[in-house]
Amino acid sequence: MKKIKKGKAFKLVQGTIVTAILSGTSMAAQALDAVGYYSDNNSDRVFIVDPRNMSLIDTIPTTGNQPYPIDKVGGNKVYVTTRNSESLDIIDYDGVNFANTGIVPLTHKPRSVAYNSSTNLAAVSGTKKAVMSIIDVANDTVIGTVGDTTPLVPSGFGGSLATGHPIWVDNDQFLLIDRARRLVHLYKISQTAGVWNIIKTSTINTPTSIHHFSSVPNASDWFQKRTFYGMAEGAPDEGKHPSVFRVFVLGNYLLPVGNADMAQSDAVDQGSHHLGMHPNKVHVYAGSKEGDVYIVNRYTMNTDYLVDAGANAGHTTFNTASGIAVQTNHRDSFMTLIDMNTHSFINDITTASSPTPSGQLAQSHTTSFDPQNAGVYYTAAAADGNYVEVDAVSGAVTRTLPLDLGNGYTIQGTYNWNLQ
Repeated sequence: MKKIKKGKAFKLVQGTIVTAILSGTSMAAQALDAVGYYSDNNSDRVFIVDPRNMSLIDTIPTTGNQPYPIDKVGGNKVYVTTRNSESLDIIDYDGVNFANTGIVPLTHKPRSVAYNSSTNLAAVSGTKKAVMSIIDVANDTVIGTVGDTTPLVPSGFGGSLATGHPIWVDNDQFLLIDRARRLVHLYKISQTAGVWNIIKTSTINTPTSIHHFSSVPNASDWFQKRTFYGMAEGAPDEGKHPSVFRVFVLGNYLLPVGNADMAQSDAVDQGSHHLGMHPNKVHVYAGSKEGDVYIVNRYTMNTDYLVDAGANAGHTTFNTASGIAVQTNHRDSFMTLIDMNTHSFINDITTASSPTPSGQLAQSHTTSFDPQNAGVYYTAAAADGNYVEVDAVSGAVTRTLPLDLGNGYTIQGTYNWNLQ
């Protein structure tokens, strides 16, 4: 294993952040073809931005309390997960205006949403209970809720939420991650004579709580389409390292088929959040609390490279056009750029004013590369309330758009790069 240290190659880009409070007239007029949505967790609202023009399009209040994740659910509609209310908010775009068109009532507080475009169904997991509700997106109604309704708080790294992110295995199977009990359940959903049936078909134990699973990007064969990689968060108080946990879905059975332990640092200093699947279909990028990014070979389940990033290294976003990956460091003032081809450190780019704002994360969960402009990506300095454009190729922040510098907490969202 080769560890790529910053050393003499370290280049912290401190360049002047060009603040541009842009209106629709500040650039050449363009049709609205792409939008970003960011939740303001402090003020129960969603900011809708035009990334290419760096302008604020609209601010939509939420009915529910404490919006956090936002997930696209077909066409131009999104569900806003309001984690302190038993509902999801619906924001739709009619081609002219954005509007909050109501809520999806739930029997539990929501954690996040996964959408199945083939069936037009959405799965939403719980915050206090290890449950999952399935929603018919066509009419925004719940068709069934399954899981364990006994509240239980997880131990280990990763917080108090009862479940991990939901994921669809295929059109009629999904995974429910029970973080508190360190279990993963496989469910099967079917419809007979208009009646929906959801049954649990398999359960496995996990090494530590799983945050989420990811599939192999653009998998072509049956075996790879049924193989999933989970981010096991670690348990510092128990001396357990985080790990990349591999599972295979064989029919109605869920099978553990590998675990790559991230053991290059003391477990007490570690804890993981999100992994990223490299487009080369070989490597998995997994950041950890101490600031290392483990680059795991998913065939051998060994760590091929180790790259220095920042505190609470979380999500990795890849851009094949530029050959650059951006690593989100939730509790640092900078994001880290990694060469996707050599799996080596490029530089750090300062995007936030403070590395450890009190009780909040410095960097948003959501970063997205513009599919039409190689190396240009967008993110939010969550605690600053700032929307940020970065040119990864030149290594500089190019523009910022203040959304709410006083009380905003733009922690998570989503993008629609093909707005209709």
